[in-house]
This record gives sequence, structure tokens and C-alpha cells, in this order.
Amino acid sequence: MLVHLLRTCLSGDGDRPAGWAAAPADPVIAAALHAVHRDPGRDWTVATLAAEGGLSRAPFARRFTACSGGRRWPI
Repeated sequence: MLVHLLRTCLSGDGDRPAGWAAAPADPVIAAALHAVHRDPGRDWTVATLAAEGGLSRAPFARRFTACSGGRRWPI
């Protein structure tokens, strides 16, 4: 089951991962993820995560959704 899960989540176009595995490769999303890892106890919002990545809320949310394959993440 683990192998199937990993294959499903990591299969992308060619050398690029897809879904949630692609998010850390995106510089904007990676900046937000690093911020969450630095301060996991903070009350994170879309606005504060977007600010970490240098975007406003709507573009950040669209980019995050595109990178994560439209799935919800437990941040």
C-alpha cells in the first residue's frame, strides 16, 4: 500500500513530481512551507502564508491548489 501511495503521489510529467510532492519545488509555496516549519504553533492564515511567499491571498491560493493537485493539506 505504501508503494502504491508513493507512486500515485509522485507520478508526474517526466522528471517533475505531481501533487503534493511538487509544492516544495515551487519557490513561493516552499517559502510558505518553510515558514510553517519554523513556527508550527503560529495561527497561520492564507494571508500570512501568502505574505511569506510574496503574493496576495488569491494568487497564493490558486498556486497552492495547482501545486497540491487540488487536494487539501494538513498544514
